[in-house]
Amino acid sequence: MSRKVNLKIVLAVANLVGLSCGLVGGLLLVYALTLKPSQFRLVETSDGNMALCLKDKRVATGYGGPLGVTDEPCPEWQHTGPTAEVVTEKPAYVPWGVRLIIIGFVLQLPAAIAALWS
Repeated sequence: MSRKVNLKIVLAVANLVGLSCGLVGGLLLVYALTLKPSQFRLVETSDGNMALCLKDKRVATGYGGPLGVTDEPCPEWQHTGPTAEVVTEKPAYVPWGVRLIIIGFVLQLPAAIAALWS
């Protein structure tokens, strides 16, 4: 009986430490990575092709067909916005954040398996 209670306590502590690691890792990633709009737009042309536009000039076109590089004007677009660009403000935090999330997952896994079998 005492051994079973001790195992539950160990699993509960590991689960709490894992949750904390995951939370800190996630916060590090949020603090390290930001999104900003890029100058590129992905536009669908009237004939169904896709075009990549940079500053109102068509840079590349073709989806499922030949890829062409041009400097023609960008086709008309209505419902597209700039593509998101991920920027690392604090690059040293990224590996730490990913490691902490992985450690948190590994620490929570035994408690999840034990909960399934009990």
